[in-house]
Amino acid sequence: MITSVVGPKKPGEEVTIEFPFASQLGAGVTISSPTRAIVCVDNDPLRTPLIPQPDLTAPAMFVEALALQGTSVFQEIITGQHAVDYKISVTVDTSIGDKLTIDVILPVRNI
Repeated sequence: MITSVVGPKKPGEEVTIEFPFASQLGAGVTISSPTRAIVCVDNDPLRTPLIPQPDLTAPAMFVEALALQGTSVFQEIITGQHAVDYKISVTVDTSIGDKLTIDVILPVRNI
């Protein structure tokens, strides 16, 4: 599993996040399908400032389905609450039956 930090983005801004799986795929192995994307509030106190209130909109952050292009998966993201860091996880199935996951931390800030 790979974790990286992207952003920040503004609360009303729409962004597309790339989840690059090339470094996790062996020779001749391909992504057969992106299986899921999950978003939740990142509760790591080293990254996430005090959360002003629970964000019940987190599951509605995805604009549309995951898009597969070569060895990367793309997800469009909207909304988000100021001062909250979101952990977005994307899991894919490979041509040899493995499941691979990339986690991305997306801070939302009024910048």
